[in-house]
Amino acid sequence: MADVTADINQTRAMRIAQRRIEGFAQQFGEAHRNLARHAAFPLVLTPDLLYQIWANFVREAPWKAVAHVLLSRLCRQVGYEMYEIDISDRNLLLRELKEQFGQERFDKLGEFLLDYVAQRLTEDDADTQDLREAQEWTALAYTKPDEAARELAQALSRRVEQEDMGEVLRLASLFKTLAEPLKEAGFEPLLVHVSSIGSFARGDLETPTDQLSEVLQQKNLLESASVIFPISEQIETDQFEHLLYDLPLELEAPDWISVNSIKAKSMRRVIISTLGISLLTSQINRKSDPSNWLNILWSSANYTTKELQKYRQDARDIIDILKERAIEKLNNGDIRKIRLASAELSVIYALYQGNLEQGKQNDHVFIASDTAISTEIANIIQQFLNSQGLIVQIYRPQGFSTASSEAFNHGIDELLGWLDNVASSYRSSGYSISFNLVGSSRVLQAYMDIIGMLYADELIYILEGSNPTLINIPKIPIQIDTSIINPVKFALMEAGSINLLHTQDIPEQFIFVVDNEAILSNWGRLIWKKCKYDFLSGDLLYFPGLAYEESFRNDYNKIKNLQDRVKLQETIAKVSYLLTKANGNTAILKQDGGLGYTKYQNIDLSHFRVSLSLRVSCMFSNETLRLRRYGVESYVNGNP
Repeated sequence: MADVTADINQTRAMRIAQRRIEGFAQQFGEAHRNLARHAAFPLVLTPDLLYQIWANFVREAPWKAVAHVLLSRLCRQVGYEMYEIDISDRNLLLRELKEQFGQERFDKLGEFLLDYVAQRLTEDDADTQDLREAQEWTALAYTKPDEAARELAQALSRRVEQEDMGEVLRLASLFKTLAEPLKEAGFEPLLVHVSSIGSFARGDLETPTDQLSEVLQQKNLLESASVIFPISEQIETDQFEHLLYDLPLELEAPDWISVNSIKAKSMRRVIISTLGISLLTSQINRKSDPSNWLNILWSSANYTTKELQKYRQDARDIIDILKERAIEKLNNGDIRKIRLASAELSVIYALYQGNLEQGKQNDHVFIASDTAISTEIANIIQQFLNSQGLIVQIYRPQGFSTASSEAFNHGIDELLGWLDNVASSYRSSGYSISFNLVGSSRVLQAYMDIIGMLYADELIYILEGSNPTLINIPKIPIQIDTSIINPVKFALMEAGSINLLHTQDIPEQFIFVVDNEAILSNWGRLIWKKCKYDFLSGDLLYFPGLAYEESFRNDYNKIKNLQDRVKLQETIAKVSYLLTKANGNTAILKQDGGLGYTKYQNIDLSHFRVSLSLRVSCMFSNETLRLRRYGVESYVNGNP
C-alpha cells in the first residue's frame, strides 16, 4: 500500500514539475531554461551564486534571466536572499542538463561550486558551516558519489552516536535530496538505511514496512560507502515493531524497558494527545485476515459514522471486528501488547514509566477527527484509561477531517479557538500543558508542532530503540515579530475580510484569498491570537468608516480593565467591517443581532452593544459613523 501511494505521489510530483518547467520555458525561452538547468546544481541559490553560474556557463541567456529564475515558480525563498528549487523540479532539470551536456558539465559545475563556497562561505557561525558543508557534499554527489556517500555516512553515524536528533534529521533530509545521484552510483542500501534512521528520529509510525524490512535483512551490520553502521548498538531489530502500525504481532514483544522520565513537577499537567488509527490497523493479522482490509480502511478513513453506515458497510464490519480485538487486547493487561497496539498509549505508558497510577492527578485530552474510525478509537481509549483511573476527555472539532482542504482548515480554525480557551483555563488553574503528537497524521503534526510551541509547555515524543527514551522538548520562547503585523487589517480580517488590494504589507502565509477578499489563514489566526491582546489593549486604533469624538477617546482612556479594551476594539473592528461591506449603509448593523444597533427616540443618535452591560453611542454623518460615548448602559443612555 505504502509503495503504491509513494509511486503515485512521485509520479504526480514529476508531472507537476514537468508542467512547471515547460511553462517557464514557454514564457522566457530556451536560454532561460538552460540557466534553470544549471541553477539546479547547487543545493541553495543566492543571487550572487546564480549570477556567477550565468557568467561562467550560460552567457547566451540575458543577464536579467538570473532574476527571472529566482522569482519564478521554480524557486522558493528559504531565507534572506536564499532560494531553493523543489526536489522534483531539481531532479528533472538536472536530468535535462546531463542529457544535453553530459558528465563533463557536472564535473565543471562541481569544481566551480567547491571553489565558490571556499571563497564566499568563510564565516564560522553554525549556519554558514552547515550551508558550506551541504554545498560541498552536493558537488561531490554529482562528481564523486563514493566520496560524498562516505563523508555523509560518517557524519550521520557521529550524530546518531551523539543522539543529536536535530542533526540526524538534517542529514537524513540531505541524503533524500541527493538520493538520485547516490542511487545511480549504487548506494541504494545506504539510502534505505538512512531513510529508516530519519523515520526513527521523527517517531514516524507510518514508515513503509518494506524499507524497514530491507534494513532488518541486513542483520547486525550494514556496510555502505566503506562505512559500517552498527545497527545492533543503535536500533535493535525487534524494537522496530514499536514503529509499525500494520505489522503482524506474531513476534514476541520485547520486555518493558524503563524510559528516561521527565523530572517530577509540583504542578498538575494536562496532556493533549492527537489520535491516529494505529489501534485498529495494528489488529489486522496479515496471515489470516483478507489482504484488502487495510486498503478498505484507508479508502473509508474520512467517512463519518453515518456515511460509513450508509455507503461502506464492508468497512463498518471490518471496524467492528478490529474494535473487538483492540478492546480485548487492552483489557488483558499486557503492557507490552498495549504499547504495540497503540502509538498514543505507548507514550502514555512511557510517561508514567509503565504505571498508570502515576497519572491520576493529571488530565488527558485526546483530539479526534470527525470520522467513524477516529470516533471509535477515541471511545476505546477513553473507556480504557477511565477504567485505569485516569481523567480523559475527547475533543472533536466539528467536521474535522482530511477529506478536503476546506474541512481540514475549518477543523484547524476550531481547534485553535478551542486551544486558546483551554490553554488559558488550564494555565490559570495551575496546570502545565504537554502535547503528545506521536499518533497524529503527518499533516496534523506539522500544524501541532508549531501550535505546541505557542500553547504548550512541552512536546512529548517517544524515541523507540534498544533503550526506549521519552523525549520532552521544552517550550521555545518564541518572540513574534510584531513589526509585520498591521493590527487594523488583522482585526478587520478577524471580523470578516479586507480587499485584496490592501494586503501588500501582509505576509502571504497569513492570508487566504476568496473572491478578491483576504481573510486570515490558519497561521494568520494563530499569530493574531498570540499578539492581538497587546495591540487591542493599547492605544485606540482607527478603523475605516469610523471617527472618534473627544468624549469617546476620554471614555476609552478611562478603561482600567485591559480585557474590556480588547473587547471594545474587537467590536468596533466588526462595525467597521460591516459598514465597509455595505458601502456605509447602517442597515447592515441592525441586521447583526450581536450588535443590537438601535436609534434613540427623539434624537438623531444611535447605540450598539459591546457586551450585555456595555454600550457605545454614535451618530452617522457624512458617510462616517462617529462614536461618542462608551460605558455601562445607564451612563451612555444618560448622556449619549
